[in-house]
Amino acid sequence: ARYCRSFYDYAMSTIVEKAADYLGHLVMNEQGDILHSGGELNNAEEVSATFIKMIDLISLDTSGTGVEKISLTYSDHCYIVALSNRKISVLKKKFQSYLAKKDLEEAG
Repeated sequence: ARYCRSFYDYAMSTIVEKAADYLGHLVMNEQGDILHSGGELNNAEEVSATFIKMIDLISLDTSGTGVEKISLTYSDHCYIVALSNRKISVLKKKFQSYLAKKDLEEAG
């Protein structure tokens, strides 16, 4: 079973790293321990801790609906956080906002 799990993790990492605009990824358990990572987020323990704190704060919501996906968007990159099967997956991708594109077009 360990071989299959390692192969699965390797295969998933390879697929993610080939995704368009990929910058990095993290997969953590619920305690924030990094299970595997790559790119700019390789062994990014501080980033892991930040996302765990953010998820803990969001979990305080009493609506009972729960959170499955979180997106954080900056001018040049974004984070997509998914919670599934007691794991937290974080993908960092390149991003260019509509306003940034418009500014570039007007400047050129």
